[in-house]
Amino acid sequence: MYKKIINVSFNSVFEKKDALSKALLIPLVLFIILDILLKNPTSGFVYFIIMLITFALSVTVAITTHRILLIDDYPVPKWGFYKFSSREWSFVFNSFLLGIMIVIPSIIFLLIPYVGFFLTLIYGIVIFSRLSLVFPSISVDEDMDFSTSWRISKEYKLLMVLMVVIMPIFISAVVGFVYGTVIKYLAQVISPHFLLLGSVLNIIITVFVISFLSATFKYLKETRPEIFNTNMEYENKEIENIEHMESDGLIKIMIPDNYDTSFDQLKNELYEQYSILGFTSEVLDKDNSWMIKNPDVQNSYVSLSILDNRFKVEVFNSTQPELSVLNENV
Repeated sequence: MYKKIINVSFNSVFEKKDALSKALLIPLVLFIILDILLKNPTSGFVYFIIMLITFALSVTVAITTHRILLIDDYPVPKWGFYKFSSREWSFVFNSFLLGIMIVIPSIIFLLIPYVGFFLTLIYGIVIFSRLSLVFPSISVDEDMDFSTSWRISKEYKLLMVLMVVIMPIFISAVVGFVYGTVIKYLAQVISPHFLLLGSVLNIIITVFVISFLSATFKYLKETRPEIFNTNMEYENKEIENIEHMESDGLIKIMIPDNYDTSFDQLKNELYEQYSILGFTSEVLDKDNSWMIKNPDVQNSYVSLSILDNRFKVEVFNSTQPELSVLNENV
């Protein structure tokens, strides 16, 4: 799962480098001009205008990159977007809203002695990673709000943190340090004009950072299309009953996926219970199916899979599964 998303993140950028280069050329030129203007003494008002234009350009770069990476046929005009539409304004509005959701609680956390900084850092990472699916969704003209992004990412908390926050930060740090050092060296040895390459480096890093979010969004949509299609109706639909069946040594439990549990949680609980009983041989481990066996008991197994919006638990030739979701609904 993680390897696949990383491969898609890099491969998609290289495969669509021509389209990205053309669509982002004008924003790149404008970034260079703005960078030059910022190096000269300016008034506070001019500085504010430059930062405003920079933010607007960043929004167009993000949307353009998401669309090129996620849409195959004619995602953007050849030379990119030149005006703000409802799509861009929605992106801006949700960016400010997410910023408020992170900044205001962070101010409170920072007031806590000793642990305030770490609480702020953890809170910011969790909130941004869980709610960031909104941005690729907006970019490809699909409806999604923060509550939907939070629901969709519920089963993929670690995935979101690693692929949307940790990996992009790591890539940015490594690439920025290596090529930033080269640019500074060229500027000192040959010409200060080489510092303008910093804008090129920044936009390249931005594209790769966005590609991780695009790849994660694409992976979740392809792997679990049902959690995208149900959207807001998901939370409001009537909760079905858990089905429990036993026959000839086989225990089968069907758990609707709108219960307060997840694939990873069920897998961990099953492994903790049955590994003690000798089920230590993992014969299957995929995103939507998992199975362990007991080498000492013939034909015995414990499996978990996702089938028609339900988690299917099967236990053959062993004891009843003890799951927290079953205890909560007794």
